[in-house]
Amino acid sequence: MKIMKKKVTAFALMLIATFCVYSSQSVVMEYYLTPDVPVTIRTTANDLLFSIGDMEPVPMEMTGKDMWRDPGTGIDVRFIREKVGGLVKALEMTRFMETVHLEASVDPEALFEDAPQRMPEVLDELVPRLMIANNVPGVSMAGIDDGKVVWTREWGVKEAGSEERVTDATMFEAASMSKAPFAYVVLRMVDRGEFDLDRPLVDIYGTPYEKVVKDTPDDTLHKMITARMVFQHQTGFPNWSRDNPLLPAFEPGTDVRYSGEGFEFCQRVVEDITGLPLNRLMRKELFDPLDMELSNYIWEDHYPEISSSGHDSDGKVMEDRRIIEEPGNAAYTLYTTPYEYALFLIDVMGMTPSDGSLLTDESRQEMLNPTVHDPGRGSLPRAGEPVSEDVYWGLSWRALETTTGTRFHHGGSNSTGFRCLSEFNPEAGDGIIIMTNAVGGSSLRNEVFRMISLP
Repeated sequence: MKIMKKKVTAFALMLIATFCVYSSQSVVMEYYLTPDVPVTIRTTANDLLFSIGDMEPVPMEMTGKDMWRDPGTGIDVRFIREKVGGLVKALEMTRFMETVHLEASVDPEALFEDAPQRMPEVLDELVPRLMIANNVPGVSMAGIDDGKVVWTREWGVKEAGSEERVTDATMFEAASMSKAPFAYVVLRMVDRGEFDLDRPLVDIYGTPYEKVVKDTPDDTLHKMITARMVFQHQTGFPNWSRDNPLLPAFEPGTDVRYSGEGFEFCQRVVEDITGLPLNRLMRKELFDPLDMELSNYIWEDHYPEISSSGHDSDGKVMEDRRIIEEPGNAAYTLYTTPYEYALFLIDVMGMTPSDGSLLTDESRQEMLNPTVHDPGRGSLPRAGEPVSEDVYWGLSWRALETTTGTRFHHGGSNSTGFRCLSEFNPEAGDGIIIMTNAVGGSSLRNEVFRMISLP
């Protein structure tokens, strides 16, 4: 054992010496995961130091010939040498069972030129780099073109530390992307004359909402709230009241405040009308008609076998997972896959190939009619210069004007460690769905859009 340790130590010192020729000072090698995220290797007399972006340099552990590991992140680094001379010419970095190849002579900007025309191939180069940079163990995406799912892609693992890869059937929490499918089902009820978007929900319910604080000066305000106000986030309710009193912060319909509470209020009314708990209603009205076989608003017994785990900002598993039971919550509890969510978006765009869309043209146009300005909601980062930074609400969808038309989107962010995003252009019939299993997925999805989205 001592002989082996001496050999490894001697090799490490020899490797360091090759970087520190004629100098006892630190020598820096710099590569780039993306144009903005450098990977830096510093060599000293005793250590090989490693950092990504602005992280503090940390000592690496030698695991074999030209093989090193950052013990904190679990990133494996392999030096690739020239056959003649033995100089290091490139790095290979492996994390979450994905490997990226970095060469100092290659400008990463060039790797992603003309990206919208080369998807999804360019994603195979970009996404593993972003996973490493943002501590995201697993990513799944689906792409829509001309009203069809034309590609799906998966990277990484369902849970950090495991070897179970993400597949196209791996379930993710859609988080706030749960809201739009529920609004869609309500619009189906409107089409059948079973619901009125502009009638106060309290009138339909026949009683005040039980979560609202009673006998206060503002108690009457919530009696003004309609489903349209819910879907355009004009109820005045907070996102979640938690243990605080639930009251509108302003007269409903006069301002914008993003609210999950509003969707839960509307859900209670819809469940009362239909006599069905949310998940059974969604199965009947949306999932079964669109062949969304895996999707649910509640936790199923077999989900541990097919679902992903959420992770924190360091890419570590978050153990405190919510197990959602009946009836589920319209605002955030949808479990689904990018492929199945893509089937929903295709129907939203009116391009379902079999029996036509589930909505009438009138209701679809109303859903995708961006009429309410949201000054507090910034636009998505995009490749190229946006036509406008102003975001407007349709019915449960945000809309942004771009050089390629009006693009609708909605993100998702659950405290259990899931970050998602969907975007589509109904005029072109294209779209993309991104689902990730870590808090760092917010940065990952934004970087995908900033670097390769259509302008």
